[in-house]
Amino acid sequence: MSRITSPSALPPESQNPGPRFVRWLIAGVLALNAAMIAVSVTPLVDQRQRVVEQVYSTTSNLAALLELNVADSVRRIDLGLLGIVDVLEQQLRDGRVDPARIVENLATHQQRHPVVDAFRVSDSQGRLRWGKGVTAETTLSYADRPFFAEHLRTPGQQLIVTEPLFGRVSKKWVIAFTRSYRNPDGSFAGIVAAAVDIEHFGALLSALSLGAHGSAVIRHQDFSLIARYPGVEGPPGVPGHNVVSEEFKATFASGNRTGTFHTANAPDGYERTYSFQRVQNTPFVLTVGMAPQDYLDDWWIELGNTLLVIL
Repeated sequence: MSRITSPSALPPESQNPGPRFVRWLIAGVLALNAAMIAVSVTPLVDQRQRVVEQVYSTTSNLAALLELNVADSVRRIDLGLLGIVDVLEQQLRDGRVDPARIVENLATHQQRHPVVDAFRVSDSQGRLRWGKGVTAETTLSYADRPFFAEHLRTPGQQLIVTEPLFGRVSKKWVIAFTRSYRNPDGSFAGIVAAAVDIEHFGALLSALSLGAHGSAVIRHQDFSLIARYPGVEGPPGVPGHNVVSEEFKATFASGNRTGTFHTANAPDGYERTYSFQRVQNTPFVLTVGMAPQDYLDDWWIELGNTLLVIL
């Protein structure tokens, strides 16, 4: 005789299998989604790191190229100064200074070096004697400029490049490249200066392709702004502005000739990845930066598409 088991005698899970099945189903779906996310997103994370590394490489290469261009420009300007110094010192050795020949020599170098706004010469007291915009009535002097005192201490020994100066003759922002010339006994005889409009340096920067929010900057070693491309409104775009990010200060303080850093808030308000480079034999420092909204643009699109597929 068979025995009929009443429903109440069955195990609880046998009476109502639905909730347990649903829980397993949810767990399985979540596990599948987690696997999909891992498979889809992990390569994107790796791709993002590769893009960032490529940006560091790109900005480093561009900074190195820019350094070569700036250094070459400085070398050419210095050759012009040395040529003028040679003529002046030869006249002093001959015992006769010929103003007409000096003016002619300055004009020749002006033609050879179109990036120079003006070559000018001072006497041992600093008073301007010859050059563009200088006349017999000119009373302007270099005597109060820091480079004058330095040349006076070490006549004929070095090229001194200034921070951005507002030209007293030209009435515009320039960088002054200066050398001194000497009397036959080796004593200080005066200054030869080449005034270069800062727009020349801006033109060198404009050749770089850095994206819509990128930035290339040349500064003096005291952080004074020389040129920025593209230009910006307000204090960060004014020559001589010396506010820089803490990351830049730390990289500069390392003493290294090159370096890279990332800042979330550059002086003009943008986040950027930068490469830094000192220009050999000058007080110039270059930074070349690219912004994440430019170099990660395609990556964000791909991430968005991936998330849509997962959803």
